Amino acid sequence: MKSIPFSPFAFDPFSSRNLQEWREYVLEWLLRGVLILWFIALISGINNAFKTYAANPNSLLLIISLLAIYLTATALLAFVTLNSKLPFRFRAGGLLLALYIVGTVGLVFSSLSGDGRIILFAFVILSAVFFDLRYSLPVYIFSLFTLLVIGWLQLNGYVVVPSARQINSTDMGAWVSGTLVFLTLSVAVLISITYLLRVLGINLERTHEL
Repeated sequence: MKSIPFSPFAFDPFSSRNLQEWREYVLEWLLRGVLILWFIALISGINNAFKTYAANPNSLLLIISLLAIYLTATALLAFVTLNSKLPFRFRAGGLLLALYIVGTVGLVFSSLSGDGRIILFAFVILSAVFFDLRYSLPVYIFSLFTLLVIGWLQLNGYVVVPSARQINSTDMGAWVSGTLVFLTLSVAVLISITYLLRVLGINLERTHEL
């Protein structure tokens, strides 16, 4: 899938009939918005990690691993956001990969109490927005497989999630982090789908008028 270079400020989405151009336009603005909220959520997550370490000093290795994974995902997202000349498939793929990494880690370390399922759901939806069915369907199957594997590992005791991380409804930091994640993903999905449907509707009306 070849990238179509253009300036998002000069592009008129309502005059174009090229779906790929619409997708690139959505991705350009989506990356910018998500990156800002992503950094805010990252700060909240780092704060929660330090609180966890203060309460349980034996979890230092776990905290370091989590921070390394989250920082790697953030660096990937920042890279594809700031490098607008990268091919579309790499930029969209980078966003989806960052979501998959964070979602999977959330399931492994927080089970069903974390944001893992929500993030994987956004991963599937955005793959359908940016790519065709031949790509988005395997993404859906892969996400479902990931969920089933992690569930099996936890049910059989291979991956153990402490009860303290499963019962966090009274933790203010968990609420703030969870709300930011939900806000980021909801805005991303809402804007993408609403925008594409709006442009499609306008162009269909123009077609009928011809």
